[in-house]
Formats: sequence, structure tokens, C-alpha cells
Amino acid sequence: MAALLLWGFHVTVIFFLCYWIWRKQDLGLRSYFWPALVLKLGAGVGLGLLYKYHYSVGDTFGFFEDASKLSELFWQTPGSYLNFLVAGDESDPMWTLLINTQSRSLFFVKIVSFVNLLTGDNYWISSLYFSLFSFLSAFLLFQKMATSFTGSKVAAAIAFLFFPSVVFWSSGIIKESLALAGLFMISRVYITLVTNSKPYWWEWLLMLLSGIVVWNLKYYWFAVFMPIGMTTLVVHLIRLRVSLNLNLAILMWITFFLIFCFAVTLFHPNFYIENFLLVLVDNYNQFMRISPQGNIQYQLKPTWWSVILNSPLALVSGLFRPFMWEVTNLLQLIVAIENLFIFILFVPALIHIRIIGQSTQRLLLFSIAVYILILCLFLALSTPNLGTLARYKVGFLPFLVFILLADNLVLDWIRLQFNRFLQRSKNPKSSKGSNS
Repeated sequence: MAALLLWGFHVTVIFFLCYWIWRKQDLGLRSYFWPALVLKLGAGVGLGLLYKYHYSVGDTFGFFEDASKLSELFWQTPGSYLNFLVAGDESDPMWTLLINTQSRSLFFVKIVSFVNLLTGDNYWISSLYFSLFSFLSAFLLFQKMATSFTGSKVAAAIAFLFFPSVVFWSSGIIKESLALAGLFMISRVYITLVTNSKPYWWEWLLMLLSGIVVWNLKYYWFAVFMPIGMTTLVVHLIRLRVSLNLNLAILMWITFFLIFCFAVTLFHPNFYIENFLLVLVDNYNQFMRISPQGNIQYQLKPTWWSVILNSPLALVSGLFRPFMWEVTNLLQLIVAIENLFIFILFVPALIHIRIIGQSTQRLLLFSIAVYILILCLFLALSTPNLGTLARYKVGFLPFLVFILLADNLVLDWIRLQFNRFLQRSKNPKSSKGSNS
């Protein structure tokens, strides 16, 4: 009975919170809200079931188990719990009881423990809340993209709300759910600034919190996004005041980008210039030892020339693999179908790339493309296992799907043929007359 009341309370809270948010949306966006929400919440539950019955072990239940130990500590001695959240280290007795003591995992466990305090250490209800956080940030970014790019509402909905891998691997109690939520919130503020709008105070606050979350959970996402975002923003502000030709704008963009990249190397030991390539190759070798099958095979050495030589294979693999003929299970089949869909869109998008040069938002589109290519490259090099890479790709996958769907020649042709079919079905006589 108590469990039923607990479920009833939290489901009611989630419903009325979402209903309140839904009421505030434009009529043109409301129709996407509830289907996307249900899909997201269901994905979080599905992720838990997958790890429980298929994988048997996995990060999600390890995180939850550690978080439950911390929430239990709160009910016993709240002061010790708060002290561990702020300054817990190897000297704390709680440290020896935890499975996940690596800094990024422990940061996530602390957040999960706080949610567990509200849900009574119920994995499935906690999972709903993490899926909800992820959904709300995705919807906020969808809202911004749909209003910033004319005619891109459907593309934004598919990319950020309905694309299967993005929805599934950013739901439930896994680091990607919060990390992608944070990245989406940062992206919303960034797009607001680049499109000459002013963010609300709550957007600034959420962006600050999101930056802390993304840096602590997926610092390499943050390290790629921020130099590109800051560079584009600076060049955009300069172009508002000074007229620049295309060549000078590109030169200025490259210059600022290199400066911001150098700044990033100072903030994390893995990015130190003398460490970066060694860490990259070490990560690759560790994955090859742990997962001998389903890997991308490189001849990778800690030199920039080696990175350049392996980049074409890394980019192709990161964007399009596993291919259909590499599939060995149902999960890989779903990812392979998605990759085939992306490939079909990719070719005409390359042909139609002049749109970026003609678009009023070409600087923004360019920065998104650079972010996708750089993150894809280094994720594929450091994470050669195709199964793991499919999960990590959510850091760039929704942005890739968006720019491929927006103004795509294939979709334009399909839409044109569909409209012609509808016209002919409505006026069969007139269509026959025009053919004669």
C-alpha cells in the first residue's frame, strides 16, 4: 500500500508539473510535448529493464546502489551526509562502501542520492525524474531551434525529442541523461545570444548549473563545445559592429578558436598538451583490451600525424557504423538502421551545403558542424567499441540529425512528391487532363 501511495504521489507531481509547463507553450509546439514526454519516461524504464534482464550488470544499478547508501547515511546522520557531499574523500568511512569512487561517477552518485531522498530509494521513480530532467531540457532546446530556424520545427522535433538513440541513451539513471540535459541548456542560451536575443535570468542560472554538471560528468563534451561556442559568439559580436568579408571572418574565427582551445588545455590534466595524445591512445588501448570484439581497428600512436592518418576511418565509423552487415544483435540493428538513415540524408546534405553559406544563421550552422566533426573524431578514436560509441554519440548525434534534416534535398523531394500525390487524389480529373 505504501509503495502504491508513493507511486501515486510522484506520478501526480510529474503530471501536474508537466501540465503547467505544457500550458505555457505556443499552440504550434504543444502537440509534440506529451508524445515526447511519454516516450522519454518509457525509455528510462526501458533502460533499467535492459540492464536488469539483458546486461545483468551495468552502471545504472551501480550508481543507484551507491546513491542508496548515501541517502541511508542522510537518515542516520544528516551532518555526515552533507559533509560527504561537500568534502568526502578517501578518509571518509563511507568511501570504502561505494562502488563508484571515480570523480565523475561519484559526482553523479551524489545527485542520484538527493533524488533518492525524495523517492524513498525507489529506482524506477528516480529514473522517471532523471528522464523528466532530460526531456524538459530537450524540449527547451527544441523550442529554441524551432523558432530560430524558419521551417525547422519538424527537424528539431525529430532530432531532439524523437530520435531513438538520443531518447534512449539520455534517459534514466545514467550520466548521459544529466550531461545531455546540461549541454542542451547551454546550447539554448548560446543560440539565444547568437541570434541577437536576450536570455532570461532563469536561463542564465540554469546555464551556470548546467556548465558545472557537464564539466563534472562529460568534461570532454564541454571542452569541445566551449571553444567553438565562445569563438562563434566573439566573431558574431565583432561582425555586428564591423563589416567583415568572408575570408577575414574565417581567419578571425580560426584565430580565436586556437586561443580558446589553448585556454581549455589548462583546465584538465587530460588536456595538457604533453598529455592529450597519450591519454587518447591509452583510452583506445584499454577499450581494445576490455572489448576484443566489435571494435574499430586503428594503428594509433601518440602523434598528431597518426591522428590525421586515422581520422577518415574514425569519422566514417563515428558517423555511420555499425553498418547493416556488421549487426549481431537487436540493439545493433536499431543503431545500424539509424546510421543508414543518417547516411541517406548525409549525401544530399553535402550537395546542398551551399545553404550554410546563404543562410542568415550560417555562422551558427558552421559552429554546429565543427562541434559535430571534432567530438565525433575524438570519441571514435578514444572509444573504438561500436556498442559503447553508440551511447557516447548522444553528445553530438541530435545536432547532426538536426542539420541533416533541415533543408535536405531528399526530404524536400519527398515532400514535393507527397504534396503532388495529395493534389492528384483530390482532383483526379484535372490531373488526367493535364497529362493529356
